[in-house]
Amino acid sequence: WLLAIPFIIPSYVFAVAWIDLLGRNGFLTNLLTEHIGMPNAFEGLALYSPAGVILVLSLSFFPIVALTTGLAVRRLDPRLEEASRLADAGKRTLLCITLPLLMPAILTGGLLVFALSLVEFAVPSLLQVHVYTVEVYSRFCAFYSLAGATAQATPLLVIGLGVLAVWAGWVRPRDQRLVRQGEENARESGRLSRLGALVWCVSLVVFSAIMPVAVLFRRSLPLSTYLQTFKTVREEIWTTAWVSAASAGVLVLLAFGLVFVQRKGLLKRGMAILSLAPFLISGPVLGIGLILLWNHAGPASLIYDTPAVMILACSARFFFFAFAAAGLAIHALPKRVEEPARVAGMHWARQLKGLFLPLAWPSLVGAWGFVFLLCVGEIDATILVCPPGRTTLPVRLFTLMHYGPSPMVAALAVITVLLVSGGALVAGIAYNRMKRTMDAFH
Repeated sequence: WLLAIPFIIPSYVFAVAWIDLLGRNGFLTNLLTEHIGMPNAFEGLALYSPAGVILVLSLSFFPIVALTTGLAVRRLDPRLEEASRLADAGKRTLLCITLPLLMPAILTGGLLVFALSLVEFAVPSLLQVHVYTVEVYSRFCAFYSLAGATAQATPLLVIGLGVLAVWAGWVRPRDQRLVRQGEENARESGRLSRLGALVWCVSLVVFSAIMPVAVLFRRSLPLSTYLQTFKTVREEIWTTAWVSAASAGVLVLLAFGLVFVQRKGLLKRGMAILSLAPFLISGPVLGIGLILLWNHAGPASLIYDTPAVMILACSARFFFFAFAAAGLAIHALPKRVEEPARVAGMHWARQLKGLFLPLAWPSLVGAWGFVFLLCVGEIDATILVCPPGRTTLPVRLFTLMHYGPSPMVAALAVITVLLVSGGALVAGIAYNRMKRTMDAFH
């Protein structure tokens, strides 16, 4: 749970914190310059470069690799390592047996991080690094070049689909073959090893999440800044909360319905690849597409001139993640659950309402919470389609940040962290309570 903290907080919040710490007028930059006595000796500390983007995104996305690896460790059959341990192979057990068995899960997490970094817009834009997504946004906003912006997004889609093909054709089959499905396997470790692991995990969380948030909080002082900021952005906070909640609800319902149809054999599993396309074309291109589709007089304006267009943007951008989460919830149910219903000739609608939905409900609540967090931090597409007078909190933060760091910007970032953390806490509590109820029922 600690390692999830850096991921649930939007990466651009960390970018704001590192700018305030290592930027051209950052706290640490000025401190080092004063002690060395050379003006501008550490100006920016290479933060405004690809290395700075790599730093921020690595500290934000590493929990994904930790999660996929941890799940694989829990499913790994200890008997595969016993012979090597009995032979006192030592480190060779890790290098020759354990690591190859876990490699598919590690690669799965790495490929997912690659895809997320490939379409990232906010962090490179704040750090002034020209990547494809930033160029798409610049071409559209500065030159209104629809053809040029679309052409800039084509490599993103091609590379993303190539990564997906590598995962589906090479990584996934090895993951299913090398680890067994079943109960978690308890592993005994020494007290010193557990203590070292705890210190390492806590240090990662402190460096990647707690320290940047502390920097933002220090920048936002005095506390009266929060009162002034809340009065200024309370409408944005409310808009972000209800748009994210509505988008998550729509996504989970659509994903659950499609996964149910897929389980019934009415939809091929390969069709799931299509749900990834809106994400891989990047948020700015998706926003341009929504503008071209809905920015017209007549009935289309009822969508484009209202927050409904932001719900469409979030739904299209994160549908793949809702589809994957709902798929895990449905496909985890054994076939024997629905066999009595089939024998009794129960209609599919009754199976959906009385069988699948109650059993998968706790997982769907967890999926809703996960998608809600993604929608709260969404900025790539909504920055282009926000209707007049209806701006989300990330868009307001992003806009103010281009005028430079300030106490209000830091306060906005801290409020964003509180909003995301509160949503994650509520979703986690609801999921645990519903899961305990279902477990007691079984």
